[in-house]
Amino acid sequence: RVDLSDMITSVPIKNGWIISSKFLNVLQCHRLPPHRAYTLPVRQQNRDISGYHFLHLPRLPVAHIKDLSIPEAESALREREDIINLDVIPLGGSARYNYEFVSRDLRNAIETAQLTGMRFGTAKLFRSA
Repeated sequence: RVDLSDMITSVPIKNGWIISSKFLNVLQCHRLPPHRAYTLPVRQQNRDISGYHFLHLPRLPVAHIKDLSIPEAESALREREDIINLDVIPLGGSARYNYEFVSRDLRNAIETAQLTGMRFGTAKLFRSA
């Protein structure tokens, strides 16, 4: 028996995720930044595993975000309607913002679909006052 995960995080990869078709289907119902999905061959324990994709998810251009405090960053992003209305916000670029932020709607959809391989935290950024 091979246990499969909907998100493969053991591979160090920048600007994207390795995800299952099930995860990709959930994402396609949400507002994503510009992205592309490519079918990806995966092998585990000398077996070919189908149904995986590389989701190329480039970091969003927020020029000075890494130099801002959390409240300043939140304020700067709220001014960017093209970014703040997304369900996935890939910022990256610094230790402070090295993760993707997901909306409550997307997080609920991921949890409802019982997708595996990821964990959620509660970031100060976008936390309700």
